[in-house]
Amino acid sequence: MQKYLKIFIVLLIVFAVFELGYYIFRNTTPDQNGNTSNLIDRPESYQILYQDPSDTTGRTIVYEGKPGEAINGYGQVAQEITGYQVFAGIVESIEPIDGSEDEYIVLVDPINSSSIVHARLDYSSAFDTTDVRVEDIQESPSILLKIESLGLTTNVGKENMHKLMRVGDAVVLLMAPQIDEDTDIQTAIQQQLTRRDEEGIRYVARIFLRRVGGKTQILKELRGQ
Repeated sequence: MQKYLKIFIVLLIVFAVFELGYYIFRNTTPDQNGNTSNLIDRPESYQILYQDPSDTTGRTIVYEGKPGEAINGYGQVAQEITGYQVFAGIVESIEPIDGSEDEYIVLVDPINSSSIVHARLDYSSAFDTTDVRVEDIQESPSILLKIESLGLTTNVGKENMHKLMRVGDAVVLLMAPQIDEDTDIQTAIQQQLTRRDEEGIRYVARIFLRRVGGKTQILKELRGQ
């Protein structure tokens, strides 16, 4: 009996560690219900790497903390705790696509403006539209970091997305894994397989905006405040 109890405890610990690693991105199916996820404490070493001097809402903040905690830095990030291809940077451009409702987005390094990623925001697919979330950038490192759902791009609407996301903003893009009848989510992550369009551009499964005040600030902006 004690032998089985020990095995159960070990499995429970392993499961808990695994769950912590996927805490930020664990819901691969977009959440349309506005649920809020409280994340781990912001690390004491948190520091702002970049912020536009005219920014008063936190939308341009790029920050750094302990590796593996929250969404730190820029370039390819969070690989060690999510397995997904995730990129953070400053929006250089948002480009229309001929013959499609979708748009291309280009991220660059906030320090030297070198290219980070060219990706596709999905506004047109019935099941694969991009999920939109906002990261609550609190002024104090001791306050819990929060990520809140705004719904899908089709729910938010392109006009509102253009109000909420513009050139110069700091955003995080989680790329859509390539899942089909021959490839499940685990295989796609292990082999780093991503869904791409006919030009080879990766689709975005989830985009994270940034604001001090999170969804509260977003709603103010949508009301024109």
